[in-house]
Amino acid sequence: MDAEFSIDIRQAFIARNADLRKLGELLTERIGELSLNADCADGLTRKFASINELVDYENSKAKELTRLRMTARSDDYKKRAEIDLSGSTWRGISIRIEAREDVVGRLKESVLDVVSEMRPMCSWLHRYDFVLVAFGIHILISLIPAGLIATGIVQVPQNSSITAQAAAKAMLIGLISPAFAFLLGAIANRFRDTILPRAVFAVGHAERRLAKLEKVQSTVVLGFLVSFAASVVVAIWQVWMA
Repeated sequence: MDAEFSIDIRQAFIARNADLRKLGELLTERIGELSLNADCADGLTRKFASINELVDYENSKAKELTRLRMTARSDDYKKRAEIDLSGSTWRGISIRIEAREDVVGRLKESVLDVVSEMRPMCSWLHRYDFVLVAFGIHILISLIPAGLIATGIVQVPQNSSITAQAAAKAMLIGLISPAFAFLLGAIANRFRDTILPRAVFAVGHAERRLAKLEKVQSTVVLGFLVSFAASVVVAIWQVWMA
């Protein structure tokens, strides 16, 4: 009995030499002839004759791999599989398998095992668009005062009056705050994508770039943990001394 399997996994990944070799071997051994097509930063789509040629690719910054499609098919066209590794926000990792049911089941599990090992540190951060998060927080903060007043939790003096200057300030804040929220979210997205890239093909020169980046990541994470620990200690000390 034939079967199909298809899944799109929106996760960040680091595809190292060993990972690419494992995926290539799985597709070749269980499906058939393998073809490798890679989109690069210089706008070219490069075709590699083998996994060895792929992992030996120079992968300089100007010609960096941005997407890799690994496709295999059997000689009789009864089996076919594709693994699409992309740095696009909406793509991530796509897997398609068509073959006998037993072949699909075994290959699916093996490929997913390799993919799970490719997940980098803090990959969950790529599930969020911080522009939307910032807007959500902005709306929540804006609604809380209105909700407190509307429900009577906060009482507003009946004889209070709003001056023209106060009204102008409120209007100015209302106009500027959404733009500030957008800017803050965009900066957060940019910082995340720089420190924690969505997709890294760690072959050629990219291996050295990744090693340097991992040192920066360790420094940033360590700095955050130290800062967080210090803030907790200060908070506990203030409560104790109160």
